[in-house]
Amino acid sequence: MLEVEGSLRTAQLLEINGSAEIDHDLEGYDVRVGGRLEAGRVTVSNELDVAGVIETDRGMKAKSVTVRSGSHVEGAIIAEHVDIGKSYAVIMDWEKGWMGQLIAMRLVGRMTRVEDIYADLVHLGKVSKSGRIYARVVELENGSIADEIVYTEELRGNVNASHIERSPKKVDRLPEPPF
Repeated sequence: MLEVEGSLRTAQLLEINGSAEIDHDLEGYDVRVGGRLEAGRVTVSNELDVAGVIETDRGMKAKSVTVRSGSHVEGAIIAEHVDIGKSYAVIMDWEKGWMGQLIAMRLVGRMTRVEDIYADLVHLGKVSKSGRIYARVVELENGSIADEIVYTEELRGNVNASHIERSPKKVDRLPEPPF
């Protein structure tokens, strides 16, 4: 358990395989969450990889965000590339220890859930649910669920095999992300 009264800034890789509570902001280069992270806001200059739970008050921003199968993210996701519901085959590459394997076993078979996404490219996997998606390109797998999809270029996948609350909408310009 890591508790930070204030903000935390890391220079390289930060791996969280337990629980971390940061009162304000987390900033880093690469962040891997294999447990639970609570923070005001998360800003990562490269890759954010989630195999667990992240709860933020003001969202998270990274170049690339991967939310693995069965994980849960509260707060907006802002990134160039977002992959929701990715399988656990790759998690063993970054966490060879028993903690990463234990977390993976606990999450397999559960629905992956995220809130709003602002990105260039979004891949929404099967058994994955998102809030609103604002992206240039959106890829849907069969069985994915989204509240709303707003895109500027392309919507890929079988829309009829996915559940979208509001009809997807192609627009000329996307709304600005929250930060």
